Amino acid sequence: MNKLLLLIFFSFAVFLEIQAQNDITDAFEDLKRKGSVTTQESEMSHPASVEAIQQLIQEQPLCGYFCFTEDRLRDIRLLHTIPACWTTRPAESRSLFTGECSPGEFYTWQIGVFAPYRELTHLTVHFSDLVNEQGDKIKAEAIQCVNLGGTDTQGKTFRKDLNVPKGNIQPLWIGTTIPHTAQGCYKGTVTIKENNRHPVKIQTIITVKGTPLENYGDNEGWRKPGCVG
Repeated sequence: MNKLLLLIFFSFAVFLEIQAQNDITDAFEDLKRKGSVTTQESEMSHPASVEAIQQLIQEQPLCGYFCFTEDRLRDIRLLHTIPACWTTRPAESRSLFTGECSPGEFYTWQIGVFAPYRELTHLTVHFSDLVNEQGDKIKAEAIQCVNLGGTDTQGKTFRKDLNVPKGNIQPLWIGTTIPHTAQGCYKGTVTIKENNRHPVKIQTIITVKGTPLENYGDNEGWRKPGCVG
């Protein structure tokens, strides 16, 4: 009987979560290069079952939390439970992000931090340079986690201390100013730390190709690189 009540309560909580997220999409939707995030049907809105979540959290990762990478077009919508697609993702794929963009754009993607065991405090994000086969670099200074700081719409820099309550998901939006001259496959690392504990390293592979975008973001000073954690 208690298990049945728990399942009913969980289902109702998930229903409320989906309803809320269908009304308010990700706060950083306007960072996307083409169009905006919509509330259309998405597998990112389908919550994992209680059983699937319990099986996942038995992994007990050394860092004490889980990280899931996502493309900008698959916005993380659920904030109090994880989508079902995350529970079937191989563990090795969580430490890898691959994406594709054009020269001259402000390219964004996501890392979802899931804290099932305890509250996470003082989350930081650090970046290496992105380097292609010719040795050309997209400098770390051109990459930022907009959740942690940057330049606001008034042109003022800011910095935030980021904590994640137990049981919650924190979407981290990563933005990179891609040079107009960039071409090729760029590789680097994103390192996430929680209160200086065991780090999570995510290999990042971004392929830049095509015609450079003209004047993209020139009038949006808030997109300039800021705090990187």
